[in-house]
Amino acid sequence: MPDTRQHYDRLYRLHKGPILAFGLPETELLRFLDAFPFKSADIADLCCGDGRHALELARRGYNVMAVDNSIAALEKIEKYGLSNIKTAKADITKSRLAENSFDLVMCVFSFHELGLEGMEHIIHESKLATKLDGINYHAFFALHEGTYMRRECHYPDEAAVLHLYNDWRIIRRSAVLMTHTHITPDSGGKGDTHQHYACHLFLQKPSL
Repeated sequence: MPDTRQHYDRLYRLHKGPILAFGLPETELLRFLDAFPFKSADIADLCCGDGRHALELARRGYNVMAVDNSIAALEKIEKYGLSNIKTAKADITKSRLAENSFDLVMCVFSFHELGLEGMEHIIHESKLATKLDGINYHAFFALHEGTYMRRECHYPDEAAVLHLYNDWRIIRRSAVLMTHTHITPDSGGKGDTHQHYACHLFLQKPSL
């Protein structure tokens, strides 16, 4: 897979305004939190970007570890000064997470950039890092005719991801065509409006 760190560093540095680079938190995540609220929780937001989910989760009172490979993204999060967010710069396709440490581990719209091996590593680490009865939330772009897809990227189908969770309980699942606007590696530094086929999976680790 190509190294896109420079692209994302540039994207986060160029983006200005009250809304973060990839918009507001995912509606599916907010609906899940409203339906299955944690009284308190330790959450790992992997490939967190400039914090569109990490900041919302921290404002809800959760303890968040925000992990990304972009210094520019993490610096934006740190400027908010929230004491219950800890940032970590790491290549999550090679990093390890502490076992049984989190109530929720999530990775949103990053699998396509990480390749098959990177995705499988993240899922492996997410499962190990989750406490019993805890949740993994993965949102990812899947192959779908007519949507924006880059030739060099990996777009898994839902069945391939679910196969890696065959011993976990499916809590919620959905798939939808979504439209958003942001700078892409091939848009010449300008915002590009395009569609993706987005899958959302919420999965629960079994108790002993």
